[in-house]
Amino acid sequence: MSFYHQNRDSAALLRFLKNFDRLAYGLFILRMRRDPRISRYRIVLEAIEIGTEISADDDGPLALSTLEKRDIVRALDGTIYQNQTRRFTTPILARLSNAIADPPISEFNKVTVEHVLPQNPTADSEWVKAFSNPDEREEWTHRLANLVLLSHKKNSRARNFEFTRKKTEYFRRHGIPSFALTSQVIDKDEWSPALLERRQHYLLNVLKKEWRLD
Repeated sequence: MSFYHQNRDSAALLRFLKNFDRLAYGLFILRMRRDPRISRYRIVLEAIEIGTEISADDDGPLALSTLEKRDIVRALDGTIYQNQTRRFTTPILARLSNAIADPPISEFNKVTVEHVLPQNPTADSEWVKAFSNPDEREEWTHRLANLVLLSHKKNSRARNFEFTRKKTEYFRRHGIPSFALTSQVIDKDEWSPALLERRQHYLLNVLKKEWRLD
């Protein structure tokens, strides 16, 4: 609001909001501690109050450093669900889903994170056959490419369904999924390491473009 009161230029306001969004998510992903995070926001507020130009994309108090951008990409490309809490993962997936949605969803109600490749597949399942390397299976389980959003409660029994059944009886339980991230999974005929590799590359590039992390 402070920025709006001092600058009624709609283009500058839009740049400010996009850059503030990037900064806020960036500090969130970096898990920056409370005090230094507050200090960053205080610098932004002070710049607004004295009328400093802060809407520039890659300069000023809203900018992320080269090191910060590198560490953000590294975190996003890692085993994000395993390394972070569910409360951390959900907003990132929601933001990612909105980035690929047309139009974006403006409101999220009850949202849960689900693993397509289950966290604990049974030894005789198709999942174990498709992901025969245990270390590879463990790594892919918790990366962006394997995570989707659901707008209904989790079903512990359905989590280990084979891929085709999981799509029809779980992901589409209430019709077409609300989230673009989940809808993309419905269109796939299989779920394999090669597909996850491509999907990870695609999703990571979506976020890198959205937040200008290159």
